[in-house]
Amino acid sequence: EVKNAIAYIGILKQGEFISYNEERAVTNIAASPLVISHVVNGLSSLSVKSGDTLRFEIAYKNESNIGYRDAIVTEKIDSPVLDYSTLRLDQGAFNSDSKTIIWKAADLPNLRFLGPGQGGIIRFSIKVKDVLSVSIPTDKNFVISALAKIDSPDIPTPIKTNKIIAGNEIDMKLTSKLIINTKGFYYDPAIPN
Repeated sequence: EVKNAIAYIGILKQGEFISYNEERAVTNIAASPLVISHVVNGLSSLSVKSGDTLRFEIAYKNESNIGYRDAIVTEKIDSPVLDYSTLRLDQGAFNSDSKTIIWKAADLPNLRFLGPGQGGIIRFSIKVKDVLSVSIPTDKNFVISALAKIDSPDIPTPIKTNKIIAGNEIDMKLTSKLIINTKGFYYDPAIPN
């Protein structure tokens, strides 16, 4: 899809715009030949609570009429409320610094060559921490963001344009537990009764 963008500079005189100069640019939005989507616990939008197990399912597919080799699937899942020690992967590698899971052809053989119409599903799970540490006032309104991407070195990078990489993002809000603690005192040395 091609869209034109035009910027003008000028003045407004007696209710009429007088243009001194203009600049035009053409943008082209192209769809990626590889598509990816993912759901968590079978849903594309959800709220989670502490202690929940999040079961991710990533679906990818080649929707073009040519094949692509050595596809790479990544999932960036970064949140202070996740317990990374509970991450369960059948294949792939987790980078704890960038909080990214990477699947390559060595992990999933069908990523070696994705023919037209071919695809697959990747599954993994991770738990939300049972106890969330709240140490500063900004420790609130927690959101777990997960971004899945797929790429291949065979997808060309045109000069002076961005490479087309397919991605899908899910944001999960953390619901809060309300805990009320009360104490009653008949006698307390700090407060005379």
